[in-house]
Amino acid sequence: MKPVMLVFGSTALFLALTIMPQASSAKSTSLVDCAKFPTVKGYLYKAYMRDGTRYEKQLATATARTRGRSCVLAYQQYSKAHCSRPDDAEARKRLSSIEVQCKDVFGPAPKPREKPPKAPKKPLRSAVPTGQHPVKVAVTASARRFPDQGLTSKTHAKHVGKTVFSKGPIPFRKEKGVTLGKSFRVMDPIYGRVYLHRSLANSTVQLNTRSVVGAAGYYLRVFIDGKPFSKKAFFEKNFSVPQAVQKWTTWKLVLKPKAGDRGMSKLVNAWSKLARALTPGKHRIRIEVWAMLGSAAYATSKAPISAGEFVLTRKKGDRISLGMSMPKSAYRGSDRASIIGQIKVALVKSRLIRSKKEIIRVSVTRGWNHGTYTRTGQKYRTIHATVLWADKDGDKVCHYSGYLFISDRVGGRWQALRFRSHSSGRGASDCR
Repeated sequence: MKPVMLVFGSTALFLALTIMPQASSAKSTSLVDCAKFPTVKGYLYKAYMRDGTRYEKQLATATARTRGRSCVLAYQQYSKAHCSRPDDAEARKRLSSIEVQCKDVFGPAPKPREKPPKAPKKPLRSAVPTGQHPVKVAVTASARRFPDQGLTSKTHAKHVGKTVFSKGPIPFRKEKGVTLGKSFRVMDPIYGRVYLHRSLANSTVQLNTRSVVGAAGYYLRVFIDGKPFSKKAFFEKNFSVPQAVQKWTTWKLVLKPKAGDRGMSKLVNAWSKLARALTPGKHRIRIEVWAMLGSAAYATSKAPISAGEFVLTRKKGDRISLGMSMPKSAYRGSDRASIIGQIKVALVKSRLIRSKKEIIRVSVTRGWNHGTYTRTGQKYRTIHATVLWADKDGDKVCHYSGYLFISDRVGGRWQALRFRSHSSGRGASDCR
């Protein structure tokens, strides 16, 4: 049995369907491994057929971006219908029809298992000296399914399969003049760039016991002096843009940005925790980039697709900061102090917090937005704010969140603000 991996859409949607070849005997075997659907009941057959038909109809008007999703959902529903009634010809016919309609999404039908003679693999040498850690960088052979960026610069060609670091940003295709570093202090800004042989969509991941071409993201593993920093992935990233998955052969990593620069908040937060865990002295840091599909626990490459090392020094008294801060207030009205006071009271009344002491700072990030209730004609106004919360776990990293507050016009006067909903604007910041 051969699994077929499907990855597409703006969100990393994937589905593993185990398809079995048709038997030559009169009695046809199942098109799908029904062990994948152990909870299927016969009385749900009509519902599965109805939903499958609905998704199949969507294919007629589906865009290139949504076609893959419609194909998978239709196939999934027809598979469940087929598994609930294996002898039903209609479900089997619909399932086969979807395979034909969606062959551009599902790829070619699985061929009989014939193992061709294996050519001797020539694994790449480790991108950097591995020290105490034995893992070497290697790229498994895979068919190139998508045209990608290839080698984007001389620097890329020189550091294929490596991740390089600098105290400043490393621009795409404009690395000339950037000084790459091998040694940093915990207080230094650290920017990185990953250089690959081929894009993630053209990379190979291990799904169960079979290698599948097509990753949708990457995760990082970090080693300190040869020992893993944590058992789990240090950082995971699924690309939501198909272009990034199919074309990119290089991208940036921001471990610690300069003051005022925007970084990847989750990665910056994780790096800050690592820096705080270091004992005073010099430490060899190794960062490995692994391809993945969905998550690091589902399907990953057999070996890192890129890696880099540097020495990180921490001295006594070094102050470690994220280099990131919450959004500043954009509202300049004379009533800003009053608004902030009302926001604190509204958060307590909404039971999101128990006390105002849990709040470090409030930024009014947008001005008033006025409106009228459709049914009553009553006027209202809303305002956005970002709240920086106190440090709860002692790691000196504080988190902030965005909220929407509303006030009604009653008797010619605006009432006190009350909590309306959560809003955009979440992240981590120094507790200042």
